[in-house]
Amino acid sequence: MKSKIISIFFILLSLSLLISFTGCNNTDGDHDTRIDPCSVCDSGTYSRTVITPAKMLSDGEVKLTCSSCGDSRTETIPATKSFKLLVVGDASSADAVKHLEPMLKELGVENIIISQLNHDFSAGASLDSQWNNIQNNSPVYTIPTTINGVTDREYSMTFADGLRAYDWDYILLQQCVADAGAKESYGNLSNIINYISENKTNSEAEIYWNMTWAFSESCVNEGFLQYGYDQITMYEAICDTLEEKVLTESRISGIVPVGTALQNLRETHSVNELISKEIKLDNGADSYSTYLASLAICHALTGIELSEISWTPEYKSSFERNIYSLIKEAVGNAMNNKLCVNAPKAKSIKLLIFGNSYGNDATRYLEKILNDGGYVNVTIGHVGESAMAINDHYHNIDDDPDNDYIYTNSSGESYTFSVHYKTVNGTRVDLPADYKQIVADEPWDYILFYQGPNNIDTLTQAAYYSELDNFVSALKANMTNPDSKIVYYMPWAHNVSDTTGLYNGICDITQELIVTNSDIVGVIPAATMIQNLRSSYLKDGAGGDITRDWGHLNYGVGRYALGLLFYAYLTGGDIEDVEYIPTKNDISGAEKEHFSDPGANIDVIYEAVKNALDTPFSVTESIYKEKP
Repeated sequence: MKSKIISIFFILLSLSLLISFTGCNNTDGDHDTRIDPCSVCDSGTYSRTVITPAKMLSDGEVKLTCSSCGDSRTETIPATKSFKLLVVGDASSADAVKHLEPMLKELGVENIIISQLNHDFSAGASLDSQWNNIQNNSPVYTIPTTINGVTDREYSMTFADGLRAYDWDYILLQQCVADAGAKESYGNLSNIINYISENKTNSEAEIYWNMTWAFSESCVNEGFLQYGYDQITMYEAICDTLEEKVLTESRISGIVPVGTALQNLRETHSVNELISKEIKLDNGADSYSTYLASLAICHALTGIELSEISWTPEYKSSFERNIYSLIKEAVGNAMNNKLCVNAPKAKSIKLLIFGNSYGNDATRYLEKILNDGGYVNVTIGHVGESAMAINDHYHNIDDDPDNDYIYTNSSGESYTFSVHYKTVNGTRVDLPADYKQIVADEPWDYILFYQGPNNIDTLTQAAYYSELDNFVSALKANMTNPDSKIVYYMPWAHNVSDTTGLYNGICDITQELIVTNSDIVGVIPAATMIQNLRSSYLKDGAGGDITRDWGHLNYGVGRYALGLLFYAYLTGGDIEDVEYIPTKNDISGAEKEHFSDPGANIDVIYEAVKNALDTPFSVTESIYKEKP
């Protein structure tokens, strides 16, 4: 009984929608068949000639001419605000329209029917199998139809059933993914188009081609064998086949270049692993590739500019937001050049930091801040061991293994506390112990270093900088990126009785030895920024808002402020445009005990960072003396 009620509901809903879709304009070719009496004379009636047909979201225009007195005028034909699409394919084409309806809804389309004429989910529906089903009128299709967000499925249907179900605006065809680049498999394309053209119920329905995609490089599907299990070979075969077999078919109104858009996106390093499913599009939580396909279909079929299509699946991070922005660029590039890869220009940055545990303070939140600023590819390398200073770094990069630095603790025990690693878009990768190899293996954009605090004298006494020039020269000798820049960042004054005196000493030696070195392109004023914070209401000292012990920064305010400083200095980005602010949920364990909320202190953080960038070697007193 329940199923009968549901069926009756869908029949009534479909009839009402059909009336609303066809009753507005009631046109036959270029002539409107409605008959209206003339408003000037009593004897004539208007003939109606459509000048511009109404589109989905654009009004049309009709000319009215009286048969008796000749009175003539024009009227507006309201936009249909309807979209009716039949997708002929299999599971891959079903994924491709996953996000199409919410995109159309946001654009203002009110009546949406998307139906999928699905056949042979497991193997993929080839053109030959489609033609065989048409010839034999085989009831092998499942037809899921979504009407304004409500989906119903019909089983054991024929190709004709799906084709005649509605007056489709668009009919989207495709070859199964495995055979997309096999020219010999397109022999029945013309037969299928003939059948559709002769049997579609809307003479104005347009036929489009959905360009499918190359398999992922890890795919072991036997259909990949014909392309030598090579993704690029398969993609190029698809392009050659489309050029020869599809673009030459005049009855196909256009190509939806999903395959090229996906290949464009694959060229973006950080995205490739997110979308490289073996055959089908990613249909998981992120749905990057299904979003890409729906976006391409929406843009190609409706003509709506990509800039006007703003809907995306809900994202939880700035990284995800940036991926969706790259997808839009990848689709736009594909529309401009359907058969040639043109990767989106993803913002990327590669940083290598020589230091010790204090380098972690600088970069704890830096990657997420960079993501927020549009940087999708972020590599941050860390080289050093506990308590290392500049001279120690040089001894580990020179050619004398006997003077290599090995950390000795307060009990005189020697051991290595290695921090030789990099994070590539959040994934940790160990680095070799060879300093020269680390420098040479990546085209680093910036190589940063600072004076590690063995003790207070390390920060201010020239003797601890004696190998500075040799160290910088060694970095330059091993860099493989000619545009790589060497940058120093000032260590901050630690929690001593006179932080002002220590800070002044750090500034003096930095200006004397660092600023005067022509191979060092700049100084990040970390010491000044921390000192600026100290002039505010924020608490300093062990367990304070800024630092958590003798010198390490607090897991909240201290580290976040330093991350913003690095971001602003290295990229020129506006720190107030950064939406990401860490909370206690971003950390765990003992770190929670030393966390001060950056969000609650954001104004004083902005002030300290901006003032440090403006006057890098002098403190600017904070105006925030009392905690709000």
